Amino acid sequence: MSSSLSEGGSESLHVFSFSQQVAIIFAAEAAALSGISILVLIVYKLVSAVVPDEFLPLNA
Repeated sequence: MSSSLSEGGSESLHVFSFSQQVAIIFAAEAAALSGISILVLIVYKLVSAVVPDEFLPLNA
């Protein structure tokens, strides 16, 4: 018996168009930058709770 491809077997592997790929990349970069900024704020709050105020550069 020979196996046959389904009708969808010859579809292109490119699921997203170029503009959709660019939009996905921008969304991923925005999410990464948001996550990084949240982490920086959390670390700053933790450090400012432990380190005395005279050693923090933003309180000069």
